[in-house]
Amino acid sequence: PPRSTLFPYTTLFRSAQSLNKGGTLVGYFANLSMTMTTGFIRSSDGTTTQFQGELGAQHTEPVAINDSGWLAGNVDGGRGFLRDANGQVTSINGEDFGGFDVHVAALSNTNWIGGFYDGEDGLEHGFVRQPDGTVLTVDDPKSDGTDMQIHGINARNFVTGYYSDAKGDHGFIASIKE
Repeated sequence: PPRSTLFPYTTLFRSAQSLNKGGTLVGYFANLSMTMTTGFIRSSDGTTTQFQGELGAQHTEPVAINDSGWLAGNVDGGRGFLRDANGQVTSINGEDFGGFDVHVAALSNTNWIGGFYDGEDGLEHGFVRQPDGTVLTVDDPKSDGTDMQIHGINARNFVTGYYSDAKGDHGFIASIKE
Protein backbone atom coordinates (compact mmCIF):
# COMPACT_ATOMS: atom_id res chain seq x y z
CA PRO A 1 0.00 0.00 0.00
CA PRO A 2 1.12 3.59 -0.50
CA ARG A 3 2.78 5.31 2.44
CA SER A 4 0.83 7.88 4.36
CA THR A 5 2.15 11.43 4.18
CA LEU A 6 0.32 12.17 7.42
CA PHE A 7 1.68 9.52 9.79
CA PRO A 8 4.63 7.17 10.16
CA TYR A 9 4.25 3.92 8.24
CA THR A 10 4.14 2.04 11.57
CA THR A 11 0.58 3.11 12.29
CA LEU A 12 -2.16 0.61 11.64
CA PHE A 13 -5.50 2.33 12.00
CA ARG A 14 -6.37 5.92 11.16
CA SER A 15 -9.74 7.50 11.66
CA ALA A 16 -10.65 11.00 10.53
CA GLN A 17 -13.50 12.19 12.76
CA SER A 18 -14.32 15.85 12.14
CA LEU A 19 -13.47 18.73 9.84
CA ASN A 20 -14.07 22.40 10.63
CA LYS A 21 -14.88 25.32 8.33
CA GLY A 22 -11.17 26.27 8.04
CA GLY A 23 -10.19 22.80 6.82
CA THR A 24 -8.63 21.54 10.05
CA LEU A 25 -9.14 17.82 10.54
CA VAL A 26 -9.07 15.80 13.78
CA GLY A 27 -8.95 12.09 14.29
CA TYR A 28 -6.82 9.38 15.78
CA PHE A 29 -4.51 6.54 14.85
CA ALA A 30 -3.37 3.35 16.57
CA ASN A 31 0.02 1.72 16.84
CA LEU A 32 0.57 -1.65 15.17
CA SER A 33 -0.31 -3.63 18.29
CA MET A 34 -3.51 -1.61 18.81
CA THR A 35 -2.47 -0.95 22.42
CA MET A 36 -2.51 2.83 22.09
CA THR A 37 -4.45 5.42 20.10
CA THR A 38 -3.17 8.95 19.66
CA GLY A 39 -5.15 12.00 18.60
CA PHE A 40 -4.09 14.19 15.71
CA ILE A 41 -4.91 17.64 14.39
CA ARG A 42 -4.09 18.31 10.73
CA SER A 43 -4.37 21.92 9.63
CA SER A 44 -5.30 22.91 6.10
CA ASP A 45 -1.61 23.59 5.28
CA GLY A 46 -0.72 19.97 6.15
CA THR A 47 0.87 20.66 9.54
CA THR A 48 0.08 17.79 11.88
CA THR A 49 0.08 17.79 15.68
CA GLN A 50 -0.24 14.62 17.71
CA PHE A 51 -1.61 14.73 21.26
CA GLN A 52 -3.00 12.73 24.17
CA GLY A 53 -6.33 13.79 25.72
CA GLU A 54 -4.78 13.68 29.17
CA LEU A 55 -1.35 12.90 30.56
CA GLY A 56 -0.67 9.17 30.46
CA ALA A 57 -3.77 8.27 28.44
CA GLN A 58 -3.48 5.06 26.42
CA HIS A 59 -6.40 5.90 24.13
CA THR A 60 -7.20 9.37 22.84
CA GLU A 61 -10.03 9.63 20.34
CA PRO A 62 -11.13 13.16 19.37
CA VAL A 63 -14.60 13.23 17.82
CA ALA A 64 -15.26 16.89 16.99
CA ILE A 65 -13.53 20.18 16.20
CA ASN A 66 -15.28 23.54 15.98
CA ASP A 67 -14.48 26.57 13.85
CA SER A 68 -12.46 28.18 16.68
CA GLY A 69 -10.11 25.18 16.87
CA TRP A 70 -11.51 23.71 20.10
CA LEU A 71 -11.95 19.97 20.05
CA ALA A 72 -13.62 17.31 22.15
CA GLY A 73 -13.30 13.58 22.48
CA ASN A 74 -12.79 10.59 24.70
CA VAL A 75 -9.90 9.00 26.57
CA ASP A 76 -9.38 5.50 27.91
CA GLY A 77 -12.97 4.37 27.39
CA GLY A 78 -14.76 6.27 30.12
CA ARG A 79 -13.74 9.91 30.27
CA GLY A 80 -14.18 12.82 27.95
CA PHE A 81 -12.04 15.86 27.27
CA LEU A 82 -12.27 19.37 25.88
CA ARG A 83 -9.11 20.86 24.31
CA ASP A 84 -9.00 24.60 23.67
CA ALA A 85 -7.31 26.18 20.65
CA ASN A 86 -4.10 26.67 22.70
CA GLY A 87 -3.87 22.99 23.70
CA GLN A 88 -5.19 23.32 27.27
CA VAL A 89 -7.16 20.18 28.15
CA THR A 90 -10.10 19.89 30.56
CA SER A 91 -11.15 16.39 31.65
CA ILE A 92 -14.83 15.45 31.74
CA ASN A 93 -15.64 12.71 34.23
CA GLY A 94 -19.00 11.12 34.90
CA GLU A 95 -18.44 11.35 38.64
CA ASP A 96 -18.67 15.12 38.26
CA PHE A 97 -22.38 14.77 37.46
CA GLY A 98 -23.58 11.58 39.10
CA GLY A 99 -22.57 8.92 36.63
CA PHE A 100 -19.65 7.11 35.08
CA ASP A 101 -18.31 6.09 31.65
CA VAL A 102 -18.77 9.38 29.81
CA HIS A 103 -18.91 9.36 26.03
CA VAL A 104 -18.46 12.76 24.33
CA ALA A 105 -20.07 12.79 20.88
CA ALA A 106 -20.50 16.44 19.82
CA LEU A 107 -19.11 19.97 20.15
CA SER A 108 -20.75 23.23 19.08
CA ASN A 109 -19.11 26.42 17.83
CA THR A 110 -20.01 27.95 21.22
CA ASN A 111 -18.03 25.22 23.04
CA TRP A 112 -21.04 23.30 24.36
CA ILE A 113 -20.39 19.56 24.48
CA GLY A 114 -22.98 16.83 23.99
CA GLY A 115 -22.86 13.12 24.69
CA PHE A 116 -24.08 10.49 27.08
CA TYR A 117 -23.05 8.73 30.27
CA ASP A 118 -23.92 5.62 32.22
CA GLY A 119 -25.95 6.56 35.27
CA GLU A 120 -26.01 4.88 38.65
CA ASP A 121 -29.49 3.64 37.68
CA GLY A 122 -27.95 1.43 34.96
CA LEU A 123 -29.27 3.59 32.09
CA GLU A 124 -27.58 5.86 29.57
CA HIS A 125 -28.45 9.54 29.97
CA GLY A 126 -27.83 12.33 27.50
CA PHE A 127 -25.89 15.36 28.69
CA VAL A 128 -24.74 18.78 27.58
CA ARG A 129 -21.83 20.58 29.18
CA GLN A 130 -21.84 24.36 29.01
CA PRO A 131 -18.59 26.32 28.60
CA ASP A 132 -18.59 27.27 32.31
CA GLY A 133 -18.55 23.56 33.25
CA THR A 134 -22.24 23.27 34.15
CA VAL A 135 -23.59 19.87 33.11
CA LEU A 136 -27.26 19.29 32.31
CA THR A 137 -28.69 15.79 32.10
CA VAL A 138 -31.01 15.43 29.12
CA ASP A 139 -33.66 12.72 29.25
CA ASP A 140 -36.82 12.62 27.15
CA PRO A 141 -39.79 13.05 29.50
CA LYS A 142 -41.97 11.01 27.11
CA SER A 143 -39.74 7.93 27.18
CA ASP A 144 -40.20 5.10 29.64
CA GLY A 145 -36.86 5.80 31.29
CA THR A 146 -34.59 3.84 28.98
CA ASP A 147 -31.35 4.83 27.27
CA MET A 148 -30.77 8.30 25.76
CA GLN A 149 -27.81 9.53 23.70
CA ILE A 150 -26.92 12.96 22.27
CA HIS A 151 -24.87 12.87 19.07
CA GLY A 152 -25.10 16.43 17.73
CA ILE A 153 -25.25 19.98 19.09
CA ASN A 154 -25.24 23.33 17.33
CA ALA A 155 -24.46 26.94 18.28
CA ARG A 156 -28.14 27.59 19.10
CA ASN A 157 -28.13 24.74 21.65
CA PHE A 158 -30.28 22.37 19.67
CA VAL A 159 -29.30 18.75 20.19
CA THR A 160 -29.97 15.60 18.18
CA GLY A 161 -29.74 11.98 19.10
CA TYR A 162 -31.91 9.06 20.01
CA TYR A 163 -33.46 7.23 22.90
CA SER A 164 -34.51 3.62 23.20
CA ASP A 165 -37.60 2.31 24.90
CA ALA A 166 -39.83 -0.75 24.78
CA LYS A 167 -41.11 0.35 21.35
CA GLY A 168 -37.62 0.68 19.79
CA ASP A 169 -35.22 3.50 18.96
CA HIS A 170 -36.49 7.04 18.39
CA GLY A 171 -34.55 9.97 16.91
CA PHE A 172 -35.10 13.46 18.26
CA ILE A 173 -34.15 17.10 17.98
CA ALA A 174 -34.59 19.31 21.04
CA SER A 175 -33.76 22.79 22.27
CA ILE A 176 -31.75 22.95 25.49
CA LYS A 177 -32.75 25.76 27.81
CA GLU A 178 -30.01 27.23 29.97
